[in-house]
Amino acid sequence: MQNKQDSYEINIASGALKGRKITLLSSEKTRSTKSIVADSFFDSLRDEVRDSVFAELFGGCGLMAVRALSEGASRAFAFEKDKASFGVLSKNRKNLGLDERFEIFLGDTFSLALDTLNGSKIKNWNSRFILYLDPPFSIREGFDNIYEKCVDLLSKLDPDIAVFEHLSSVTLPKSIGKLTLKKSKKFGKTTLSYFFNEKV
Repeated sequence: MQNKQDSYEINIASGALKGRKITLLSSEKTRSTKSIVADSFFDSLRDEVRDSVFAELFGGCGLMAVRALSEGASRAFAFEKDKASFGVLSKNRKNLGLDERFEIFLGDTFSLALDTLNGSKIKNWNSRFILYLDPPFSIREGFDNIYEKCVDLLSKLDPDIAVFEHLSSVTLPKSIGKLTLKKSKKFGKTTLSYFFNEKV
């Protein structure tokens, strides 16, 4: 059970839910996206996020998925295997009234995302499909090959846009499947890398 001091609240910065609070965890197991990074992402892709299907892989407490819904995404998914984080994610979804548009999954992101997102279901919605990947940093024990596994997963999916949040010291491929790296933005030890599908 999480102690109160292990969690904190922040205000949603923009969109329909602006000013509403979302709970995050202070935990070494999960690392919430910093506000400056999240703000930069939505400043860059606000128009693309609107009416999209948005999936947050390694979703933690759901910050990016919730913000995407606030910015007008039609539907969102989040995948998280840490039970404490998933519990907070579930409460955030309920407290913000997002149950109908926000599907959440407890378990291994790699298998769940592949089963859920790699099918006709996504394509049949005729919406832009955006993936946000925020895997545990590879400096953590047991995650040495996390980026290689993410690249492999991404090559099996078919998003219109995929954005990696990753260690700045990591160099990602210039292309992954149909995706091409268009730009990267550095925030100290963290970098956002933006991949766009050739059809976008």
